[in-house]
Amino acid sequence: MTFREKLKQEHPEQVSDSYIGGVYGCPYTHGYEESWPCDGTDYKVCRACWDRQMLMTTEEGEAPAAPHEIPQSVRKVVEARIKLLTEEITVESEQIKALEAERDALCDYLRGENNG
Repeated sequence: MTFREKLKQEHPEQVSDSYIGGVYGCPYTHGYEESWPCDGTDYKVCRACWDRQMLMTTEEGEAPAAPHEIPQSVRKVVEARIKLLTEEITVESEQIKALEAERDALCDYLRGENNG
């Protein structure tokens, strides 16, 4: 059973294409799993996340044989977004360094005028 199917059984009103990924919230907001890093704004990531198979337990509480993993499609999208954010942070850091150098040069110039 997927997370989407489970929510549709329990709360059908929260499964609709009007929500990002077609479902309200995340699996962890409904108590289906623990939180994992996601900002919940990417349609493809949300849809793939909700379409994952749930980790089911037997009546005796045993875990299933199949591992509970993030699908490759979700992993690729998340990794691409992380890479993009990392590149943006690098560019911003370089811009900050350039602005700090300009500030320092201006401060040095002004100190020179006050001393001369």
